[in-house]
Amino acid sequence: MVRKTGGLNRTETALSFLGLPDEVLLQVFSFASVSDLGQLDSVNSELMRGRLGDRVDEVAWKRHCETTWKHKSPRYHQKATAAFDDATRHTSWKQRYRSVLEESSHTTLDRSTLQNLDWYFNYAPEAGGRGRLTVVKCVFVGNVLLVPGYPPFNYQLTEDEFGRHALRVEVFPLHYITRLEDGEWAIHNDYVTFVSVFEDDLNNCTYRERGFLDDESGDRDESDAVSDDDSD
Repeated sequence: MVRKTGGLNRTETALSFLGLPDEVLLQVFSFASVSDLGQLDSVNSELMRGRLGDRVDEVAWKRHCETTWKHKSPRYHQKATAAFDDATRHTSWKQRYRSVLEESSHTTLDRSTLQNLDWYFNYAPEAGGRGRLTVVKCVFVGNVLLVPGYPPFNYQLTEDEFGRHALRVEVFPLHYITRLEDGEWAIHNDYVTFVSVFEDDLNNCTYRERGFLDDESGDRDESDAVSDDDSD
């Protein structure tokens, strides 16, 4: 049995809607959610990928890129723009949206990513951390962690007995790995925290937990805090 909607079945309703002038359809699509755009694509792929494809990409998918990554790390602002390299310049906004969404949702940090990111290290306040006064840059190279003022530490990515993703550094307590809301990473135990930062610039760091970037007076701006869904 064909389900009726306001006197028309679904197919008739869709055909009636898609028969509207292109400019009207584009205006509607500009307000469509990601889910709506996907459903429209499945109803009429010829319209969405052919006749109006490029224009829908510009008015709808570009907006979703901009709004979705507005509160993310600048790393994703760059990925959601049209001109950061020749290969991506010819990639649709829809493809960019899905690619960045997939990448930023990964919760397992692999060795290659660990070594390619820029990292900063600080002690927790209980372990002597003093915010910006004690934060330093560190580097993961090969199997070694380099922190200024300390000898090289051997490290390895591992899991604890409950299957939680973690970093083991020498004989220190396990450091647990968390994907932050802005898409960056935090690695921490009770004493220290490592945070990935875009382009080696602390001004790009939104992480404000555990006194990581407190100013000299120890004041904290709680409104800027990024929730760290701690798995400890």
